[in-house]
Amino acid sequence: MKITLTSAEVGAGVRVGGLRHYQAVLRHCEEKSDMPGADGWSHHIEGALGEIAAAKALNMYWPGSVNAWKECDLEGIQVRTRSKSSYDLLVRPNDAENCVWVLVTGGCGTYDVSGWISGHDAKQERFFRSPNDRAPAYFIPQSELKPIETLTHDLLPIRPATGPSVLLR
Repeated sequence: MKITLTSAEVGAGVRVGGLRHYQAVLRHCEEKSDMPGADGWSHHIEGALGEIAAAKALNMYWPGSVNAWKECDLEGIQVRTRSKSSYDLLVRPNDAENCVWVLVTGGCGTYDVSGWISGHDAKQERFFRSPNDRAPAYFIPQSELKPIETLTHDLLPIRPATGPSVLLR
């Protein structure tokens, strides 16, 4: 599903992504991407924009949280944004199994909300690998994802409310 964000949505994503990066710098957190030359600033902003695209595709509220790493990005959903349309959904070994994972690809306000998989189904041995000497993780091909149009509220795990739209802890 192709999603184009409005300028207001891009502005919101840039603000939240910028806050996320600033908080990571304050905490002396290392960039989690193990790709050479990864830019944390862009990574945080594109991640936030991908979350907005997923929320828009699913007609859901986007809380735009900051410092909420272990919480779902949307109600019962973790969003993983990747820059290239051919990329797999990446789920790390310590990522939550009790949520749904959604792959969003693209950048700069134009995204494809590619599909979804449960956390449990994502962590299958057949997806576990470490391409290009990256840290081992689960790389779920897009062909294994369910169409985003099939993700309905009744398929989501029940999650408690996460509080205000921006959490600065």
